Amino acid sequence: MRRCFTILLGSWLIAAGASCGSGDDLQGPSLPAAVDGATGGAAGASGSGGSGGQAQDAGGSGGEAGSTPGDASLPDAAGPTAQQACSHLGQVLCGRLQACAPLLMDVWYEDASSCADILSSSCVEALTLPGTVKTPAWTDSCATAVQAWSCQDLLTRNTPAACLPPPGPRPEGTPCGEDGQCSTGYCASGLNEACGHCRAKSAANGPCGKDDDCQPGLACNPQSVCVPYAAQDAACDANHPCQAWLSCTRTSSTNTVCRPAAGAGQPCSSPTPGQNPGCNIVEEYYCTTVTHVCQKLQLASAGDPCGVVGSDYAMCTGASVCKTTGLSGTCQAAAGVGGPCNLVTGPYCEASLKCVSGSCADPDLTTCN
Repeated sequence: MRRCFTILLGSWLIAAGASCGSGDDLQGPSLPAAVDGATGGAAGASGSGGSGGQAQDAGGSGGEAGSTPGDASLPDAAGPTAQQACSHLGQVLCGRLQACAPLLMDVWYEDASSCADILSSSCVEALTLPGTVKTPAWTDSCATAVQAWSCQDLLTRNTPAACLPPPGPRPEGTPCGEDGQCSTGYCASGLNEACGHCRAKSAANGPCGKDDDCQPGLACNPQSVCVPYAAQDAACDANHPCQAWLSCTRTSSTNTVCRPAAGAGQPCSSPTPGQNPGCNIVEEYYCTTVTHVCQKLQLASAGDPCGVVGSDYAMCTGASVCKTTGLSGTCQAAAGVGGPCNLVTGPYCEASLKCVSGSCADPDLTTCN
C-alpha cells in the first residue's frame, strides 16, 4: 500500500488520506501527511484505491482570544468578522490545495467549493472556543500569507510564519479543542478522540503518531519518528520519504535516491534497477503494471467500481473507500453523524466529522476542558 497524505494548516483540516492503492499499481513519490499552521475543524479519516490502510488526521481549530466563548459575528477591533476571516481562509486554503495537490481535493472533498464550505464552518465554530488567543484578524492575516504559499512549501509542511499560533493559556497536558488554547501552540488529538491535549510538536528524531505531531518541515515516518523530507538526489526509503514532487527511485541493487517524479506518458517504475522513477501521484498519475507508463487515475464516486477497472485504476472520491475483493471493488460512501466507521478498513466519516468509538461524530469542542 502507498500512503496518501493529509494537508493541514495546524489543526485546520484541509484533507485526509489513507491508503492510495496497492502494489505496483500506484508507484509514485512519497507524500507528506500534514501541513502545520492555523485553522479550525474536526478531523476525519479518508482513503481510497485499496482495501484499507492507516488513516491520518488531527483535530483542532482557530479562534478568538478570551476565557469565555465569544460572538463569532462581532468584528475584531474594526477588522473582519469571524465569518469573513474564515471564509477568506477556507477559500484560500482550498484553492491552494486544488492547485498543488488535486488528488487530495478529489479524494476528500471532491471540489473546492465543498472544501471551503466545510473549513469555513468549522473555523467559525472554533472562533467561539474559550481561551483561544487567535482572533478573526489573526485568521485573516494567515489567509493572506497562505495565498502566497508555494506548492513546495505546502507539500513539505513549511507553514507561513503568520499562521503559527501564539502561545495560549493552557499548559502542556491540559485538554483542548484547538491550538490557540495551548501554551505549546498545538492541540494534539488521536484519530479516534473528540478532544486533544496540549503538547509540543516534536523536533527531528522525536516521537510522533502523525505528521502534524512534528514541527513544520518534518514528516512522521512508519517508525513514528519525525524526519525531514529528503531532497532531490538524497538517499531515501520508507523511513526517509522524498519531497512530494520526487520519487524514491532505485539506482542500483542497494541504493535508492530521490528523483523527479514522472509525468503523463513518461516511463515509470521499471522492475530493472536504475531505470525509471514512480509517477507524480500528487497530480493524479499512476504507473501501469503492464506498460510501465504514467497514466491518469480515474475518479469514482460512492457506488462506482474502483481499484483495477479494465485497463485503468479508479480512485474513490468524497471520502468514500474502495472495498475490494482482489484488485477491484466498489466505493463505499462516507458515513454521516452516528454512522459506523473504521479508521483502517472503512467506512470513513464525512470530511467534517471524526470517528469516535466506532461512530462518526461532530464533537462539541466547548467540552474539551
